[in-house]
Amino acid sequence: MLKSDEIHLEEVKTIRRCILVMLNTAGTVGANETLIKNFLQSSGFIVLAHEVRRHLEYLDQLKAVEILDKDRATWVAKILPYGVDIVEFAVKAPAGIAKE
Repeated sequence: MLKSDEIHLEEVKTIRRCILVMLNTAGTVGANETLIKNFLQSSGFIVLAHEVRRHLEYLDQLKAVEILDKDRATWVAKILPYGVDIVEFAVKAPAGIAKE
């Protein structure tokens, strides 16, 4: 694997952890994809709306988050108990999410 591929992979993992941390902070209310994108961009990540959706879909497949209003123009997501466990280090983070 090229060094740039490794850096990109670590960035993807970190973005997913950041999304979980943000949704954990938001609690049961959750957050819409625009808010998540703005949070990630203010944290220094260069992400587009479709990338946020891809990360949310990945986390949804893991059952770490639930995507609400998937049929609407703007998605809303909230964290599920497994996602909280990942954030709180109660379980080992899956391969696609940063350990720290």
